[in-house]
Amino acid sequence: MKKFLLFIYVLVACYSCRSQSAELPEGILSDSLMKELIIDFAVVDAAYSVSLTNSSMPKFRKELFFEEVVKKHATSREQFIKSLDYYAQNTKQLQRIYEEALKELSVRQAKAVR
Repeated sequence: MKKFLLFIYVLVACYSCRSQSAELPEGILSDSLMKELIIDFAVVDAAYSVSLTNSSMPKFRKELFFEEVVKKHATSREQFIKSLDYYAQNTKQLQRIYEEALKELSVRQAKAVR
């Protein structure tokens, strides 16, 4: 999960800030959908990392799971990348999406530990 988060932060750093518009351009995923995708990608990445270190867990190709995540949310890899590019240019908006995703992941983790 840390690698995935680092990847997103690097993407953000590569782009300059743009003014935030009230409406999203055509083909850009909503804030809430981006948050859900980021959460699901983080869960897949964490499961993959655990599977690498735990010999009792079955191995899997995380690329296939990433494809299933975009299908689950009725979008495509291309649309996610296009949207990520848009949000990376709107860093405050992306930061807010990421903060919300991290809060949700923390809640899920706390529930799983109980």
